[in-house]
Amino acid sequence: MNVSRYNDLGIDNSIDVTGMMSSGKTTVSKALAEELGIPFFDSDAIVKRRLGGLTIPDYITQKDNDEVPYTNFRNRESEGLDEHAELHKNQPHVLATWWGTHEAPQFHRNQAILDKRKYVGVYTNTDVEQILEWKNKDVKGNENRSILDEAEFRKRYIDRDPWYRMASWIIVPNNGSINETVEQIIDELPFACKLKKLRLEIDEVDNQLIDIIKKYGETIGSLHDLRDFPKWEGLLDMRESLVKKVGVLKNQYDKNCRDESRQEFVRIKWVNGLGEIWGVIYNELHEDAVDIEEQCN
Repeated sequence: MNVSRYNDLGIDNSIDVTGMMSSGKTTVSKALAEELGIPFFDSDAIVKRRLGGLTIPDYITQKDNDEVPYTNFRNRESEGLDEHAELHKNQPHVLATWWGTHEAPQFHRNQAILDKRKYVGVYTNTDVEQILEWKNKDVKGNENRSILDEAEFRKRYIDRDPWYRMASWIIVPNNGSINETVEQIIDELPFACKLKKLRLEIDEVDNQLIDIIKKYGETIGSLHDLRDFPKWEGLLDMRESLVKKVGVLKNQYDKNCRDESRQEFVRIKWVNGLGEIWGVIYNELHEDAVDIEEQCN
């Protein structure tokens, strides 16, 4: 293990690796943990301890649960994830998550668990044809693999891809060399960790802005009236400062990254996403169609 390599990155985050079944996320996770010199954990083993000795497919298909079996499994999975994340919150590690961890309806619940303990998400975005080839080789003899026909698997691949992207701070293709995939993740980790920290700080400011709206919404005629609340102006100034820091990091990333598709991913996830708060405020106030950002300037 190269113990010093993680320390050299200047981060203190754990890493959760997500992706479809047979996308190579467990292999990538193990190799990443080995290269960084930090522990590796597999969510399959974590959740299986809560299933009463059953395999994951058997637990999902059993008929005597009080809840819908799949929902029951998802609840056990979230409980196991929360327990694991809390137990190891002071021990940076790599966690290979189950292929359904990042999807509705548990997406926000599980994401909150991971955000609270400073995980940064990585999506092994493997081509579906490559996954099907690996899956057919891997499913035989593996009791934890769900056996889906090809049509159903392709459908789930399409359905889950947007959720994986929302959960991830780094997206890497995994169609060739494991070493190349691991090195790309490591190259982007410091940048992703800094941006995630800023985005969570911005989200906290946004939540405070929304709380003001909810508390005083009945007495607020327009966004101009919010200027009468001293805390509002201070929060807007704080938010502006954080957004500027995001812009600086984004510019630094663009200079160092020659992959235009990666630059576009960062632009969509970080820069465009920073305007979401104004839509929330708009809905809270039920105002006529106006340029909300202009009113707040």
